[in-house]
Amino acid sequence: MLLDIPGGADLEARLHKHFAARRRVGEWFDFTGVDPVAEIRAAVARRRQSAAEWTPSPLPMPKPPVLVATQPRTLIPQPRPLQEIAPIDIAALANQALTRDVPPSPRPSPRTSRPEPWAETPGGRPADTATRKAPMGRQKTRPRRTRPPQSSTHSSRLPGIRIRDARPGEGDAFITLTELAFAGTMDDPTQYTDRDDIRVAIDTGRPPAGPGGVGRITFLVAEDTATADMVGVFHSMPPISTISQMARAGLPVPLLRVATRAHVKLKALAVLPDYRHRGIGEHLLATAVRLHEEAGAIHAHGHIDADNIVLASWYQRIGFTVLPPKDELELMMGPLSSATLVPEPGEQLITKALG
Repeated sequence: MLLDIPGGADLEARLHKHFAARRRVGEWFDFTGVDPVAEIRAAVARRRQSAAEWTPSPLPMPKPPVLVATQPRTLIPQPRPLQEIAPIDIAALANQALTRDVPPSPRPSPRTSRPEPWAETPGGRPADTATRKAPMGRQKTRPRRTRPPQSSTHSSRLPGIRIRDARPGEGDAFITLTELAFAGTMDDPTQYTDRDDIRVAIDTGRPPAGPGGVGRITFLVAEDTATADMVGVFHSMPPISTISQMARAGLPVPLLRVATRAHVKLKALAVLPDYRHRGIGEHLLATAVRLHEEAGAIHAHGHIDADNIVLASWYQRIGFTVLPPKDELELMMGPLSSATLVPEPGEQLITKALG
């Protein structure tokens, strides 16, 4: 909503003070339950009415300055000692200048003719120098530096398996594999709440953003090089919901951006049954951790089923700490700010320090 009311910075500052109780973060105010336009116009009207009824008090007359007679100070220059100056013979100097032999000034040597660096093309044919000259001189021959394109394929030590980023158009296939991670934890895995967000992020290239920005988001795919089939997926991103709660609590935007880069939430890891126990899941997780560490992440966390002893042992083997069920996890969001993660019933949290 855009509401334009003339009044300048003074009116804006007084409106901020008037609606201080409705301020949420920065310039954001919550007008839930009321008409924001009517509330703002009423506040402006009251401000203008109070300004019209105010009568300025007369300014006090300045007191006349008190003149105090002081004795003036006189600076007496100190005499300098006289120096004897020898007389100058102007005629002798002129005669000396006229009779002195002056060597002739050297002439500039002619410029050596050499081919210009743009005079010939790589094939040896003369080039059109008129079209190759810049408006203020000749064109530079140094090649322009370009940033090499980022590869979507990541290094893999697994024979026959390629680790890469998900490509546009693979959203449905990625979701189908992701549902394997929730097959034992949900009555209907197709009701996975992040289905639409994952599909839009992969197919359109527009990942979800929180109050602290987008952060590093991974959609990794394990592909069978022989059949080009998708056999495993991994998804991780910043804890946007937790960061949004800290934003509503008043955490400054710079700290929200730092928290977006510092914390990683493991969202989903799934491998087809025929490709399990070959190190694909561990390789997907290690690749994602490396990408997050390169982006500045210092901590990763996630949640697993409390009764899945095999999965808990697997995470412990690769360096994660598995907290007991119902144990909470505190995430530092700033020097004096933290967020507490509470596991859902039947879940337990996993955590690992990165960097």
